[in-house]
Amino acid sequence: EYAEQPPPGVIEIQGGKGVKDFLGINLNLSQVKTFKIECYAGHFSLFDEEIREGEPLGEVNVGGLAESMSQLKKVSVLMMDLRENQLGTEFMTEILSKLPKNLKVIHLYLSRNKLEEAGLKPFLERLSFSDEVTELSLDLGYNRGLKNGIQQFSETLEGLDQIKKLDLDLSGLGLGDSQINTVSKALASLKKLKYIKLRLQENEISGSGAAAIFKHLKLIGALDTIIIDFKNNRIKDNFVTSFSDAFFGGLTFLKHLEISVKENMISSYSINDLKAWIRKVRNWRNISVVA
Repeated sequence: EYAEQPPPGVIEIQGGKGVKDFLGINLNLSQVKTFKIECYAGHFSLFDEEIREGEPLGEVNVGGLAESMSQLKKVSVLMMDLRENQLGTEFMTEILSKLPKNLKVIHLYLSRNKLEEAGLKPFLERLSFSDEVTELSLDLGYNRGLKNGIQQFSETLEGLDQIKKLDLDLSGLGLGDSQINTVSKALASLKKLKYIKLRLQENEISGSGAAAIFKHLKLIGALDTIIIDFKNNRIKDNFVTSFSDAFFGGLTFLKHLEISVKENMISSYSINDLKAWIRKVRNWRNISVVA
């Protein structure tokens, strides 16, 4: 039972063992419009007060949850936070293949598990048929087995032409310039996109790969917010020149820009040059570039 009853049409589940308990419950979810599961490293159990903080889910029996999710006929908002739970391909295949088709808002946080390309495939196939998604937050960080799935992921992303807000975490996947260029090309097709946040920390991206992102983003006329974190990659001072070339001539409606290049090989002198260049060309000051 809930300590506080959620609003009608909303299901919220929190917990480590609590989620395990839920997996065997057959709930009637046919009228639910918002569905949320939060189990970040086993925290916040409302079902079992003796849960040890940080206890992971591991490879649990997901039959009950998968069956319940198949009933979500009217759901339009889905949030699942399952970070740091040692979940692998079997879990992903069972759960993500049951995702509702009529989703408009998806928040899916799966970083630091044991996911591989095969585990992501059911979600991508489901997502490719979701032509009403306008907001997508997808955290796949530090699942290095997903590196080889970037091509299929990009192809799926390219088809989501209704998206207006995108928050994507691809940190720690070992991505280089080639993979980043593939993702960037897909982003350029999202012509209705207004807000984009990319977390690309701890990859193998050079200055040319970083500049390629802006080269493709400037093709999106509706963009007003860009937030990108390049922390701990392989970007050098020459990034400033290539970035300037990529940035010029586009992003007419851009109002907010945040770029972090911490723990790269860029001098503060070059960063100041970059800030000055952007302010001169764009004639606005809502900008943050951090080195």
